[in-house]
Order: sequence, then structure tokens, then C-alpha cells
Amino acid sequence: MQKILVANRGEIAVRIIDTCRKMNIRSVAVFSDADRDALHVQQADEAAYIGTAPAEESYLNPGRVLQAARDTGAEGIHPGYGFLSENAEFARAVEAQGLIWIGPPPAAMEAMASKIQARDIALEHQVPVIPAVTLDSAQSQPDLQAIAVLGFPLLIKASAGGGGIGMREVHTADELEPAINEARTQAERQFGDASLLIESLLSAARHVEVQVVGDQQGKLLHLHDRDCSLQRRRQKLIEEAPAPGLSDSLRKNLHSAALRLAAAVDYHGVGTVEFLVLGEEYYLLEMNTRLQVEHGVTELVCGLDLVQLQIDIAAGRPLQLSQDEIVPQGHAIEARIYAEDPHRQFAPSTGVISAFHYPGGEWLRVDTGIEAGSLVSHHYDGLLCKLIASGADRTAVTSGLLNALHSVCIAGVTTNQRFLHALLRQPSWLASAVHTSRVEDNLADYLVQSGIPESSAATALMAATVWQFLRQTPDADRVAWPGGFQHQRNTQWELQGQDHSVPWRWCAHESFHFIESDRTLRVVRYKPEQANTLYLESNGIQRRFQFYPDSSMLTVHESSMGSVTLRQQRLDQQQDPAQNLSSCISAGPGLVLKVLVEPGQSVARGDGLVVIESMKMETTLRARCAGRVADINTTAGALVETGQLLLKLEADMEDTE
Repeated sequence: MQKILVANRGEIAVRIIDTCRKMNIRSVAVFSDADRDALHVQQADEAAYIGTAPAEESYLNPGRVLQAARDTGAEGIHPGYGFLSENAEFARAVEAQGLIWIGPPPAAMEAMASKIQARDIALEHQVPVIPAVTLDSAQSQPDLQAIAVLGFPLLIKASAGGGGIGMREVHTADELEPAINEARTQAERQFGDASLLIESLLSAARHVEVQVVGDQQGKLLHLHDRDCSLQRRRQKLIEEAPAPGLSDSLRKNLHSAALRLAAAVDYHGVGTVEFLVLGEEYYLLEMNTRLQVEHGVTELVCGLDLVQLQIDIAAGRPLQLSQDEIVPQGHAIEARIYAEDPHRQFAPSTGVISAFHYPGGEWLRVDTGIEAGSLVSHHYDGLLCKLIASGADRTAVTSGLLNALHSVCIAGVTTNQRFLHALLRQPSWLASAVHTSRVEDNLADYLVQSGIPESSAATALMAATVWQFLRQTPDADRVAWPGGFQHQRNTQWELQGQDHSVPWRWCAHESFHFIESDRTLRVVRYKPEQANTLYLESNGIQRRFQFYPDSSMLTVHESSMGSVTLRQQRLDQQQDPAQNLSSCISAGPGLVLKVLVEPGQSVARGDGLVVIESMKMETTLRARCAGRVADINTTAGALVETGQLLLKLEADMEDTE
């Protein structure tokens, strides 16, 4: 192949383009209105416009993608992951156009796309499965008693789904029927198939997966295993390879089962077989017939380029590897940085990236599709970048990744960096004692631990106050009073939803005295032409601070404290706490799926008010105080913007104190 069209966007598109360049293959990017200036468009040799921002009108539109391939003379199409990557009908259409599909056979994709069919194939080939009941889309009245025989808790899955979308846990018999109805509705909307698989919920299991690769000549190999147990709402957060703590016999059984399942569907290309593991027992979860988001950890420990393998296999080249040659070396851990706010129910965050920088070094790989100036839109997944650290052993790699999470600066949107940092500090992680429910079971504690430490908050507030004064204050206002001090000033900031008043005085010799902490910061270096960088000294220690303002926020970054985002508050901007609590406001752009209350209805603190879909995730906005619904300013199906008032409560004043 001389030219490949990459039918995707973001970090995976950039990743595929990098390998094409290495293989001396020309690359074609595709882009929507929202991505005209995106990094993957800049990195490709050519780029083709395929439609407006909504994915259904661009990246999920097979006709427009195929037309782009014809217009640019591409010989093959690589779908990446997500979007069209597991669409067997699209794969057949690619081949019908005389193009090379860089993926597995469409028949294998279809066999594994249905969780119900995959389960039947697994049983036929002695791959253990979880006890379950299946409901096809035509079955109007499910047999609730037969389902309840499985025992609670249960997990409802969309048979055609993936990525945790549409999954629901059921803990009591009363929850069962409503959960089935909701799951069917979402499955039909998201996947066009209302079939469900209802399984026993193995809540304390590990999520271990085996990477497989096969050529068109019939050779099938495994590339060892990964652990992806740290998850929230069935979405992976941190992955590592190889999976730690498996016995030799269990590891061998997992590899063997994965190869049996792949062979059963005549698989070629790269794929992943996922298992739930309890002790020495294991059960099939699903098979993903595509490249995985976490493929980088396998590449680093196996010394292979999985995208290159995909391209070679699609071109008909036989694998030049034997199973004995594939021996993992060292350890690798990946952390996914998302545009979301963990302290606001993980609400998606959108905006323009005002700064993005990260440490260099061979030990850290950064897969990303963003740069300074990139737009983070609610139309697409909120994954900003993947930090993948590697090294000799798990302990050293964990330490390196913790440092990287502090050092990476992403300004302009809120991220989950501190939450990931908190997860990697847990004794359970350090002891390799993680499972798929660990994060949800301890979420409140992890959120507390992921908050900004008091020392970092105080430092950020003081540094921001100095920077703002230097940047905005006329020289005439910086003349010292007799004795070297000016009168006391107070600067107002908002940090993590809390108002802070910072009292201080400007001193002679470019020093600033902060009254509450009794600390003095001295300006060491500041140049107006490099206005985002400021060197400050306190108690003989000099530190470099960087500042990235946007329309409403200020991000302060320093390597030891990480990034802290502030909002300057003026007295006329401060609102009554009861007013804040009684307003239900959209944290970002999205689509209103449901309004859960009616005017005049009484609600308690924590009751659901509105369900919003953004970045492919559903979020329920809940009442922050008790009260009565006064006004509803939105409806199901409405598109909303950041900060839009959706609903107003008449607050119970006793609950706002």
C-alpha cells in the first residue's frame, strides 16, 4: 500500500499516521467542521472534509468516508477504534470498493459483535462464560423469575454494545424490570439493537485481557496479557502490562482460551479477548475485534508496533514472529487523561486548550491528538491524551507515572489528572490488589484524596495574586510607602467552588507579604514579553510558575504542585450560597435526554433532576439541596451550552446552611 486513509480522529489518528510515516506510506486524514485545525489533520499528508461536527454526519457516515478514500486515491482504510472500527457492514463496503480493510474479517467481527453469539461460540470451544440469561429484541415480556434465579446482583448489557455504554447494575428484584426497560431503550438508540445479556455480577473480579494477532496464512499468536481493572462506570482508567500477580497456570489458561476463541472465528489482524478473573477462575467478558485504547502498554513490553502488524497483515504479509520470540520485558502502565471534572460528578469539560506541555524522556510515551489551540468539543469522546510510562519493574514505573501526572500541564479545560494520581497512590494499587469495583466502592475517599492539598492551594493563590498584580498594575501603583510597605489589599479567587480572600501587601524590592500565612514571596525573574512565566523565591527556595489565562479561568502550573485552576472573583460576582445550591446548571454542552421532575414537585438533596448526554456519557444532574421545583427551562432533546440554567428550585433554607 502506498496511501492509507485513517477513518478516525484524535490521538489514535495521530498514532496511526506516525506508523504510516515510519513505513513510508502516505496518510489521509478525515475531518469534520469541528476538527479543521486538529492535530491529526496537520500531521497527515492529506486531509479530506467529511461533514459537520455531529459524528453521525461525519465520522460515523460510511458513505462520506468511502467518498473521501475515492477522492484521495487511498488504497486502504484504517478505522482506529470507536466510530466504524467494529462495523462489519462498513468493512464489507470497503472491500466492495476494491480497497484494503485494515482490520479482521467482517465475518469474525459479526460473530464477536453480539455478546450473545460470542457467548455461544465460547461455550462450544470450552471457554468459560459467566452464568447469564439472554433477551432478544423481539421478546416483549422478559421472564423476570427466570432472570432472578441467577441471583442478585446482576449486570445488564446491550448485546451489541461496548465501552460500558448502556450497562446497568441491578441489586434487588424491584430494580430489575425498570432497568431492563431503560437498557433496551438506550441499546436501541445507541446500537440499533435492543437485545440484552443479563449476567451474574462478579463485582470483585479483575479485568484481564489477552492481545492476539493472526495473519491471513493461519498463524495465530498471543502477545501476552494486560490488567485493566481500575475502572469507573465500566470505563477503563489505568492499564498495565503484563498483568501482575497471575499464577503461571492461570496465565497459560488465559492465553490458550484467547487463542481458541480467535481460531473459532478464523481471526486475522489484531484483537483482544477480555476476561473476568476471580482467584484461579476466569470467564469470558467479550472479544474486541479492533485495536484497543490500551495497546501501547503491550507495544512497550513486547517491543512491537501493533499498527504496523495490522497494516502488514492486511497487505497479506505473513507474521515473521514465533510464539517463543515474544517475551515481555519490564513493565508499562497507562493513565488516560480525560476532559472531565471529578469533583462535579465527572461532568465533561469543553473549551480551547490554552497550553499543553509534558516532560520528555524515553521512559514516558504520550499519545495525544491535542496541542495548544485545540478545541475540545462535546461532540466527541473526552480523551485528551494517554501517559504511558515504562521501565524495569512495576514499582519504578508507578513512581515515574505519578511524577508525570504532576508535570503534565493541560490548561483551558478541567482534567482528571489529580484523580488518577490519587488512584496510583493507593495501597491496593501498590499491592496489585485491584478489581473492577475498587474505584466505585471507594469513590468518596478517592475524591477527597484527589483534592488540591492545602499547601498547593495556598501557593497557587499567592503566586496568582503576584502575577496578576505584575501583569495588570501600572508602575505608579507600585511605589512603596514609607517603611517599604503599601496598604493591605485583598484579592478574591474561586478555587474548586470555594471563595478565597487573599490579604497581602506589596513591599519594596519586588516582594509581596501574605498576611494570613506570614510568608513573603520575592520576584526573582519576570519579563513582560514572557508574561506567562514567573520565578518566585520564598525562604531561600526558588520555583518557576507558569500562568495560562482564558476567558474566565487562570491555570497556575508548577512542577511540584501540578496544575491549579482559579477564577478571579470580584465582590459583585459573589452569590448567595442558597442561590447557588438551588440552581441546576449545565456543566458543559450536551443533549438533554430526560427531565426527571415536574414543576411543583418536592425533591430531596441528591434526587435526580436532569439527564444529559455529552462526550458519549450520560450524566444525571442532582439536587444540591432540598426544595420544590420552581422553574424548568429545558426539555428532552434540547441542546444546552456550558453554564446554562436548566432548572430552578425553591430551596428549603434549612438545607442550604
